[in-house]
Amino acid sequence: MAARSPALIRGNALVNIRSFVHERHGAAGLDRLSVALEPKTAMTVAIARWSEWYPAHTQTEALVACDRLFAHGDLSSIPAIGAHQCARDLASPLGWLFRLFAPARLTQHMDVVWRRFHSSGYWTSDTSGDFVSASLHEWSGGSLAACSVLHGYLAHLVKELARNPVELRHTRCAFRGAAACEFRLGVPVDTLGILSFDDVETLDIPTIGRELVQLDSRKAISEAIVAILRSQAIGFDAVLSLPSLDDEQSLSVVASIGRPRTQYEHQWLLEGRGRIVGRIDAQIDRRERGDARLRAINELVPWFAMALASVERVGVDELVTMDDRVRSASQRWALTDRQREVLALLVLGRSNRQISLALDCAEGTVEVHVKALFKKASVSGRTELTAKVAALVPGRVHEST
Repeated sequence: MAARSPALIRGNALVNIRSFVHERHGAAGLDRLSVALEPKTAMTVAIARWSEWYPAHTQTEALVACDRLFAHGDLSSIPAIGAHQCARDLASPLGWLFRLFAPARLTQHMDVVWRRFHSSGYWTSDTSGDFVSASLHEWSGGSLAACSVLHGYLAHLVKELARNPVELRHTRCAFRGAAACEFRLGVPVDTLGILSFDDVETLDIPTIGRELVQLDSRKAISEAIVAILRSQAIGFDAVLSLPSLDDEQSLSVVASIGRPRTQYEHQWLLEGRGRIVGRIDAQIDRRERGDARLRAINELVPWFAMALASVERVGVDELVTMDDRVRSASQRWALTDRQREVLALLVLGRSNRQISLALDCAEGTVEVHVKALFKKASVSGRTELTAKVAALVPGRVHEST
């Protein structure tokens, strides 16, 4: 049996550790950290780039060293590093993705963000009364230190985005014997979004659009669209309609904002890949800055359509992870264990060099496997292969490939 692929983490985690140490302890602090780490780890931390991928254990080693050098060595200082990382991310384009959801909704869509920065682990959510819980399972790249920084990150995120004071509690920890790491938010599920069009002239609409198309389920995309529309608040009524599960030729209302209308003044058809993927009907009674709001929606509509069109399937598909789809692809295309491992990393956007480092093999060997994958999947490139894997639904054995 092939060895399990080592867990990877996006370089922003290491870049943010450098930033934290430099901000708190200056260049001398960075030098102390470098000396305290193993040479290979020190080099990785020093040269890490935001969007590249690195072994997850590097983060843990750097966190533990920071806590030992600059605090008490009991990991109590690490949540502050997580808060620092969150503050930096909120100030970056990633902040728009967070602001598409109210905190309770974001808790339910943790996988949307997680998969962009970690190669292992998956999230589930549960709502019970006034509590929303999110649990992280099978986090092979995690550790008690990494969990502490995650707790600090999420706590700061909730503090910044919640309308009212709310506590996020780390109720169970996989690194203290629990089956998974659980975080509980004591707030009712809030359907109101975070974005506001009070200052529509300064909205970075392309950035919002790019974050929208990163969402990978129709449910998450539709909730993000509703959050943006709902932010119009007073004087704005609208409905969002999407193709029904039974008949994609007909549209049915999935969300209503404001008071219901028999007729709406404005309508936008959302079209992508040669088909209608949704419709927005709206009425703006509050004329103050109404034209600016309409312009903002007009600019966002193509992004709404692009995001919805990128979701090939609906319903049960949204419960299927990319790991499930890779396993399905492996069965359908009769992949070897090594080809399956290469595919799992390829669909995460890894380069041949990154895959070779993760699997500890030659880059030329990876190239051979990639070409074999193209042939077995009947595709001509990485983008087409990733899209084909993303469209697979495990269990549909007679589905055409």
